Amino acid sequence: MKRLTSLVLALLLALTMMVGAFAETADVTGEWYGELLGIQVTLTINADGTYKMDIAGMDSEEGVWEKNEDGNLVMDKGTEGEGLVTVTETGLSTEQDGMKIDFTREAPAEDEELTISTETTEEELQGKWPVSYTHLRAHETCADL
Repeated sequence: MKRLTSLVLALLLALTMMVGAFAETADVTGEWYGELLGIQVTLTINADGTYKMDIAGMDSEEGVWEKNEDGNLVMDKGTEGEGLVTVTETGLSTEQDGMKIDFTREAPAEDEELTISTETTEEELQGKWPVSYTHLRAHETCADL
């Protein structure tokens, strides 16, 4: 009985070690896509320990990253801009100053091209119109803010 118990415990320990090894080797490099206040954010994580974050219509941010003991990413460690990017089941997630961005590998769909009608009369445009997004100097923002 002791031998069977020892064997089962040894197998459980081996499986636990394997799960930890798989978590550490999760590949986070490549392109990640998210959205902040209706604005597209692209995070590129390079294997050389550098990253670049592009926010549509704004300057990009570059820096360095490393994995911590939990398998999450520490961005710009030891600097004023240090941040944590958590590895989740569905992708990556980060939160700073109450604003959260969830990143996935799936690129956003391209905006469909709109056709502008020049035949519409002013009377047809009268009334209330719902607003989803507002644009100001290349910045797109959700209208419900």
